Amino acid sequence: MPHPHSSGLPAPSPHRAPSPHPAPHPHSSALPEWEGIRVLRAEDEFASVRKDPRIAYALWAVLGIIGGHRFYLGDTGRSIAMLFTLGGLGVWALIDGLFVGRRVRAVNRERRAAVMSRYGVVEPGAPVAGRVERPAHP
Repeated sequence: MPHPHSSGLPAPSPHRAPSPHPAPHPHSSALPEWEGIRVLRAEDEFASVRKDPRIAYALWAVLGIIGGHRFYLGDTGRSIAMLFTLGGLGVWALIDGLFVGRRVRAVNRERRAAVMSRYGVVEPGAPVAGRVERPAHP
């Protein structure tokens, strides 16, 4: 006698063949496959240019007086200024330590926006170039 909640169909085999389609990316679940691939390529490119705050802090701790962390983050002008002034005689280098994490986040935001823009990916909540947000009038 079949189980009362059974549909009468055989249970799915735990040893199914893998699907020929990759698992959907969290950001591309509602996108067509080719759009999902484009998003994945953009994410992969961003991952290759993303800056790590641990590395930036380590560079600040070891080479902060000559702007090593700023070179890492792409702030070449400020890096050279720190190099020739020895980090503002140490004062600039010490103050910079408070802002390394914030600068890494800003650099990563800028890089992510640039990569996503190149791939034509618009992220929710991201500012759109050329669009000015105006406050609503009552």
